[in-house]
Amino acid sequence: QVFARLDYIVQGLTIILQLFITGRLASRLGVVALLTLVPLVMVAGFVGLAVVNTFWVLAVVFVARRVGEYAFIRPGREMLFSRVDTESKYKAKNLIDVPVYRGGDALSAQVKTALEAGGLASAGVALLGAALAALWALNGWWLGRQARLRERSSGRD
Repeated sequence: QVFARLDYIVQGLTIILQLFITGRLASRLGVVALLTLVPLVMVAGFVGLAVVNTFWVLAVVFVARRVGEYAFIRPGREMLFSRVDTESKYKAKNLIDVPVYRGGDALSAQVKTALEAGGLASAGVALLGAALAALWALNGWWLGRQARLRERSSGRD
């Protein structure tokens, strides 16, 4: 029941954010904001997990990541694809959705298990997650910036 409620919260917050925030954020701050907001929230979430390692902190981080994925990351990713031809777009989406996301999920579970088996406590794993989320934010910033530069160079603003 707890996970069903978390899913309900994710879905409700996602709809609200998509209706009232995502478009405004994208039009005011651009794709960079959509691609960097969630990773920065995750940095704070992982630091919070390192300090207060409880189920409820984990639940908040879990909800924040999923809501952010659906409300900000996916629309930002779609904005990046708006300048690509249809065939390339769907090939890239399949590559991102299957090997990157699913492979990333499997790899992260294996790495976490290996780190804990190597003696790294869960706080250390959370801090490593914060560092990786910071790299994710940097990547989102770079991708968004590249998209903005391409728009400006092609005359679209």
